[in-house]
Amino acid sequence: MLLHRVAQKGYARLTAKDLSKKRLKAIKLLEKSYHLRQDEDSLKFLIGEVDSFLSHSSENGDYLNDEQETKSYITKLNSTLTQKAKELGVVINRLPPKGSGCFIATAAAGSYEHPKVIILRNFRDDILNNYFFGRLFIKTYYKCSPPVARWIEDSKNRKKITLLLVVNPLSHLAKRLLKRNSEN
Repeated sequence: MLLHRVAQKGYARLTAKDLSKKRLKAIKLLEKSYHLRQDEDSLKFLIGEVDSFLSHSSENGDYLNDEQETKSYITKLNSTLTQKAKELGVVINRLPPKGSGCFIATAAAGSYEHPKVIILRNFRDDILNNYFFGRLFIKTYYKCSPPVARWIEDSKNRKKITLLLVVNPLSHLAKRLLKRNSEN
């Protein structure tokens, strides 16, 4: 049974990796289309496809970690599009990636789109993900945090305490590090 599950996961990862080049080409075409039209619907659709690509990777063995050039392009595009949507006042109703809607910061803040959660997500994508120990931390966090997040989510007091003692200080630090990183 264990061997079968390992084989299934391996097959899903290899299949997903083979599709990533085609998917990247499709996203680049959508990006060109958006630049030609520059309308809200094109922007929302492109953001949805980028989110879907990132979610698909995380659900299939994080295959984009093996393709750093593609991952770098997609995460930068994601940040750029998110910023563009914010500048234009376009509301993007993003759902958290499958299995990630219950992380600690999201549970404490009450929303996947809370500004502090977005800062922490950008820190994960733009800084942590670039380093071996950062990626190791991310994987460990993904495995360990769901039960903690559910526990926090069940209590207003735990949400407030976690927001005050964990999310606020970490998002402040992450914001400073992101700023320093963008200046370099």
